[in-house]
Formats: sequence, C-alpha cells, structure tokens
Amino acid sequence: MNVESLTNQSKQIINKAYEIALQKNHQQIEDTHVLRAMVDQQDRLITKLLRYMNKDINLLTKDVEEKLNTYPSITGTNQQPYFSRNANLLLVEAEKQKELFKDSFISVEHIFLAILENKRLESYKILSKHAIHKEAFLEAL
Repeated sequence: MNVESLTNQSKQIINKAYEIALQKNHQQIEDTHVLRAMVDQQDRLITKLLRYMNKDINLLTKDVEEKLNTYPSITGTNQQPYFSRNANLLLVEAEKQKELFKDSFISVEHIFLAILENKRLESYKILSKHAIHKEAFLEAL
C-alpha cells in the first residue's frame, strides 16, 4: 500500500496508532491500536457517526483499552513497533474499500469499513459486541 494514497486524517490515525503502541511498549501495531486511534478523535467523522448510531464511545473505548492491555509489552531502548499481519491486512482491505467507492484516497471511513469486513480482527469483535455492523454504519454514513 502506498502511504501517499491515505488522506491526511487517515495518516493521523496511523500515526496515532503508532504512538499508542509505542506508549504501551507494544512490539506490534495491531488493528485495535488503529481502532483506539479512531475513537480517541473526538468530534471527527467516526465518533460523530458512532454517536449518531447511539453508541457509547466511552464504553467502546474502555473495551478497546482492555484488549490493548492484554498485549505483551517489551522493554529496552530503540523499540520501534511495526505493523502486525492483521494491521497490514486491515490497510489492504481499506484500499479495496477505496476502490469499491471509486475514491482516489483511503479515508478513515474506508479503514473503519475494512474493520467491519474482517471477522478475524479483534477490533471487529469489539465492534460486534457493541452492535456496530457494516450495514448500520453505511446507513449512518
């Protein structure tokens, strides 16, 4: 995936996911780091849509944080987190979503829809627990 194909907001989400992994001393950036970065952005599109869908952002954030706290931490100097297989798959799926919508850039909506498309992702499981599904998200969008 070409980083230049991400919108500025998508780049911010990816950077925030990296920062979250770094702060928590996680070796890998997982799809849940990306979801956490999205729900942390108050008054941005994803949180606005979730509120429109009558979802409790605080409870969702709590569940994402609980999952993040189960990941192993590493110690040492110069630890640079890298994208896990699932996080890479998420971005590949986001690119597919971009193509389906015939858009030029990968937006946060594409990334969120990519989560909702992949049942293997931990972030999908968390969203499902909160009854956040693709159809309802697209309707809110």
